[in-house]
Amino acid sequence: MKISLKKSATLIAALAMATTGVLSLNSTTAKAATVATVKPGVTARLYTSQGYLITNRALAPNTPWRVGKIVKINGETFYQVATNEYLQASDSTLNDGNSQAIGTIVNGSAPIYYTMTKGEIPAARNLPNGSTWKVDRAIKDTTGAVYYEVASNQWISAKNMTVNKAVETVNSNTAFSTFSSKGKVVANPQKPTNNQTSNSNPDTASVAAAVLKSINDERAAKGVAPLSQTAALTNTANIRAKEISVKFDHQRPNGSMCFSAFPDGWGTEEENIAYRYKRPANEIAADIMNSFRAENFAPSHYTNVLSPDVNTVGVGVYRSGDRYYVAEDFMG
Repeated sequence: MKISLKKSATLIAALAMATTGVLSLNSTTAKAATVATVKPGVTARLYTSQGYLITNRALAPNTPWRVGKIVKINGETFYQVATNEYLQASDSTLNDGNSQAIGTIVNGSAPIYYTMTKGEIPAARNLPNGSTWKVDRAIKDTTGAVYYEVASNQWISAKNMTVNKAVETVNSNTAFSTFSSKGKVVANPQKPTNNQTSNSNPDTASVAAAVLKSINDERAAKGVAPLSQTAALTNTANIRAKEISVKFDHQRPNGSMCFSAFPDGWGTEEENIAYRYKRPANEIAADIMNSFRAENFAPSHYTNVLSPDVNTVGVGVYRSGDRYYVAEDFMG
């Protein structure tokens, strides 16, 4: 993990005045329910009540911490998260228990979008019109659409929810798809425009080979061992590629989970699914990998690609019209 060491005006001021013992420290006791959550993308450094940097630990992004006191150290606000450990207010957001954002479902029942890509995918469900839900944060995707988180990795479109106050909104590098009723969030594939090579017609074997190469190239770039392709797992992936052309979901058309199509065995089982419109095989593979790489939630499709817990893969491709459906099935 890369930890950015930034200079703090508070720390510098505290060091400068250490010899005289002059330090401005004002504090108020926080409400019992007050929680500070580290901002996304921030590894938050901790400081003592004297303003000195604590060098042997930090707080991870998106983690919540109960606040004992809210203090001012040389004019800058800090939150006490341990006996003599303070989190900078600028690295976190504060919820005092009385300012919880509440979202109300509008415009009919609202489908839940999920960001889960491993294990048992929750069954598709809706939240009833008029019901209210606590909202902690929001995501704005690449289309500008906003989604509110109502539970861990469960999201409601702003088209179906009004919120009583502003919440922290994070920009996403992917687009939520139209597959919310199927319980998924996937990168939204775009139809080729006139300036793209949309007349390219690769065969499915060429696309599968390009996707496999992109997986192992990505693993090699990250220092992860390559995957070998097996006939049994490739057969599974080909079955799944055809199935997702009918029902684009980790749940199969017969209602069972995707893992029921895997070869018998014990260990890790993972699946990625995607589809793209016709174009050269290497462009399809690159576009899929780019969308996986851009995901900013975990676990994700990209997590599966780089998983050290798998050692074999099957890549299946099924063509329907101008779409290529791709299934990547992993085992370890």
